[in-house]
Amino acid sequence: SMRLWTEGYKSEIETSRWEPTTRLSAAIENMETPPQLFISSSAVGIYGLDPNKTYTEEDTPFTKETGSYFTNLCHKWEQCSVLPPQIKTRVINPRFGVVLAHDLAPADRLLVVPGTVLGAGDQPFPWVHIDDILGMFALFLEKDDLSGAVNCVAPQITDNTQLTDALVAARGGFQLPALPAFIVRLMYGTERADHLLLDSPRVVPHKLTNAGFQFTRPTIRDAAEEMVRSR
Repeated sequence: SMRLWTEGYKSEIETSRWEPTTRLSAAIENMETPPQLFISSSAVGIYGLDPNKTYTEEDTPFTKETGSYFTNLCHKWEQCSVLPPQIKTRVINPRFGVVLAHDLAPADRLLVVPGTVLGAGDQPFPWVHIDDILGMFALFLEKDDLSGAVNCVAPQITDNTQLTDALVAARGGFQLPALPAFIVRLMYGTERADHLLLDSPRVVPHKLTNAGFQFTRPTIRDAAEEMVRSR
C-alpha cells in the first residue's frame, strides 16, 4: 500500500497478519486429524540491515529489544504459527521478498511510473517472481524434510539500480534522475523509507537451493521481461 505508515495503519497491518495466523494455529491444534502441512507466510523484513551480511535461514532474526518495527512484525507473525510439539503438522514459514507480477500491487506500479533510482541505488532489493512462488509451494508439498523458515527470494542478489535498469530495458521509455533520499523520506515517512525503500536485507534462498529448486525467473531481467510480456 502507498498509505503513510501511521501508528493506526501499523496496527491494521499487525492485526491482519497476527490474528488470522493465531486462529489457524488454534484450529489445527484442536483438530482430531491435523493437516500434514501448514504454510504460514512471513517476509524477509524479519532480518536486520547489516550491509556486510548476506542472510540465510540460519541467521537469528532480531529480537524485540534490538529489532525494528518490521523485524518485530515478522518475528511475531512467525511465532503465531508455532504449534505444540505433540502436533505433528509440518510448519513452513516462507519469508517472501517483494513479489513481482504485472497485476499484483505494489509491483504493478513499477510498470507504469517512470523508472527512477531511489537514493544511492545500491540498497538491496530482495524479490521473487510469482511464477517461482507457485513452484516453491509445489516443492513444499513434495519435500517432507523441508520445514521452518524458507527464504523465498530469487538467487540473484539485486540492488535498486539493477531493478530500475531492468524495468526500463524491458518496457522501453526513459529513466528519470535518481530520487534523493530526503525526498523519499518526505514522501513515505522516515521509518518506511529507511527500512524498506532505501535499505533492505541482502537475502539468499539457501534452503531452496539445497533442496534442488529450479528457478524459472532467476534474474531481475528475466522477471522484468516476463512482467512486461504478461501485461
